[in-house]
Amino acid sequence: MTPLVSVLLPAFDAEPTLVPALQSVRRQTEARWECVVVDDGSEDGTPRTAEAAAATDDRFLIVRTPHRGLAAALATGLARCRGRFIARMDADDLMHRERLARQVGALEADASLAAVAFGVMHGCRIVRVHDVAGSVRVCRMIEARSSNVSSMSISRESGV
Repeated sequence: MTPLVSVLLPAFDAEPTLVPALQSVRRQTEARWECVVVDDGSEDGTPRTAEAAAATDDRFLIVRTPHRGLAAALATGLARCRGRFIARMDADDLMHRERLARQVGALEADASLAAVAFGVMHGCRIVRVHDVAGSVRVCRMIEARSSNVSSMSISRESGV
């Protein structure tokens, strides 16, 4: 089955935080996901922890690469993502159990949306980013390393 959402999760020496991060993905109310974990040349137990998750749930895909940094890990992982939507997550993040359901719902309900972010600190609200001008805003958020970037889901059709 092709997943609806690909969770793209790069990890480098993330052993202490990876188990809770992966557990938070596993408990999503939206079950049509895959999680592409890109191990970016970790020297700790990150690969072992990721493989253990994949052994018990085939929605986890583990990609191991030499250490090349975040941008390269994201590019490698994105090439392996199969979902209509891409949800970014860092290895030290915890995903609210409704995150994927709410983000997919918002993206499917409004074709003008390019991306949405999920802000738990603001009452679990969806932050909407529209096409064209929104694409510039997404790029600015990424450049500024905004806290919303790692909780963002992007529609593949948006071209962002």
